[in-house]
Amino acid sequence: MNKRLYTEAWEKDKTLVHIMPDTPEIELARQNKINLSNTLYKLSLEEAKKKGYDLRLDAIPIRAAKASRNIASDYIYKTAYRDQVGHHIGYRCLQDDPRAVLAAHVAKMQSEREYKKDFEKWKTKFNTPVDMLGLLLAKKCQ
Repeated sequence: MNKRLYTEAWEKDKTLVHIMPDTPEIELARQNKINLSNTLYKLSLEEAKKKGYDLRLDAIPIRAAKASRNIASDYIYKTAYRDQVGHHIGYRCLQDDPRAVLAAHVAKMQSEREYKKDFEKWKTKFNTPVDMLGLLLAKKCQ
């Protein structure tokens, strides 16, 4: 086939193809073009600058936001501090507090009692592997 005839046929057919402008793919591509357009992004920034937004670090709204953040932080810190104030009065360490010492002693006794009880329970049990049974029977028979 002749290349010239082939390209002429393609040029003629190329103008006859028609895509509907409201197909979902075309609409999606149009929206993606708007969303990803760098010029539109910069255009919106320029419009924001024209409206008079003050984006400096020492702008009044930014200062007000920082001040309110610091006030809220101080308030939360002080309420937590006030809640903890009465809990540790009078004792410098855990050993000075008789209630804490008593609680620690009781926990220690309970732990020792549980350990001894568990030891007595498992003291009489003897576990051997299956291949040791023959050896045990031989010892008994002697």
